[in-house]
Amino acid sequence: MRELAGSFVFRTVVCAMGLCVVVIMGCTSAKKDPPAAKADTEPYRLESEGDVPPLPESQVRKEVDRVDTFEEMPVTDDGIDVQNVEPPPPPAKPAQKTMQGYRVQLLAAGSEASAQEVRAIAASKLGVSAYVDMVDGVYKVRVGDCPTREQAEALVERCRGAGYSDAWIVSCMILIPNATSAR
Repeated sequence: MRELAGSFVFRTVVCAMGLCVVVIMGCTSAKKDPPAAKADTEPYRLESEGDVPPLPESQVRKEVDRVDTFEEMPVTDDGIDVQNVEPPPPPAKPAQKTMQGYRVQLLAAGSEASAQEVRAIAASKLGVSAYVDMVDGVYKVRVGDCPTREQAEALVERCRGAGYSDAWIVSCMILIPNATSAR
């Protein structure tokens, strides 16, 4: 009997809760926005909102009329007059001419900073042009611009005498002599 009474109470409580939910939902649905205006009604008029106040002077940006800064030039079939046009500036540095030759490689390094340091020291110690070339991800310090193998052999001996015992000759593109400079 108790089971029957407990079941009855449980059902009553569940039904009462369900009824509360239905009532609450009904109340909230009644407060929804009114239905949208019909298409046959008059369109919205912005003027009905009233006047928009002007911005303060400090926030107003003045537009500048720049038409008077340009000279009008008539376009004809003859083309455009370019007498008053300035030519582009010359290149900062003329391209240096190269040729196949030889350099002496002193070092191969993984760090550009260390390669540049060795390059600067070698250029001052040997008194020749020194370069840092990146080849296959390795920075290679090379000196000289030797058009002949004999000149490269003489330079490699000077390098070894200056303490670069692992120096060797490499064939590569060099700057034409008399147009070289240390870089």
